[in-house]
Amino acid sequence: MISINSSFKSEKEKTEEKEVDISSLRSNDFTETQLLKFWKELIVFVKEQGKSNLGITLGVHPVKLLANYLVELPLSNAAQQEMIAEEKYMILEFLRNKLENDKLEITTKIIEVENNNIPYTNKDKFKKMLEENPHLETLRIKLGLDPDY
Repeated sequence: MISINSSFKSEKEKTEEKEVDISSLRSNDFTETQLLKFWKELIVFVKEQGKSNLGITLGVHPVKLLANYLVELPLSNAAQQEMIAEEKYMILEFLRNKLENDKLEITTKIIEVENNNIPYTNKDKFKKMLEENPHLETLRIKLGLDPDY
């Protein structure tokens, strides 16, 4: 027979096992320079694991070290945020072991990326040059040029 009490005891024992002794946590201090050094190593490690998209995401924006060992990772979009959430424990394990600090945490922040408005077509390039020098329009007319070609 299965007893209800025994199942409760096993659940209670499981939760007790999950609790970590705070005094056994490593908490070595580190600088932002040290963090950036190991962050670069993390990017190389991730790419070697065949996760090039994650490596690119980790390398796009520089990380910042905030108070209480909190690392802020700026991201470009929500898709990158989901990717980081999936791999967060692997990232934390790598950094915590390298920096010897178990209190290290990562937070993400989606930032607005400014639109570059890079001209691609000949017409767009000509419009961009016209903004800088309006006399080009007179030259175009006199020479009979078409900016589409």
